Amino acid sequence: MRRQILHAQSALARARMTVVHIELLALAAAIGLIGAIVVATPHLRLP
Repeated sequence: MRRQILHAQSALARARMTVVHIELLALAAAIGLIGAIVVATPHLRLP
């Protein structure tokens, strides 16, 4: 019984780590996208 609880806790911790990793990747992607938009915007403006 105790072993099952420990296994569930480790699986939960692993899932939480994965979620944090995905959030960090999404944050990095959002920052990159915003940076690309900021860099591209002056070039897209018509005179």
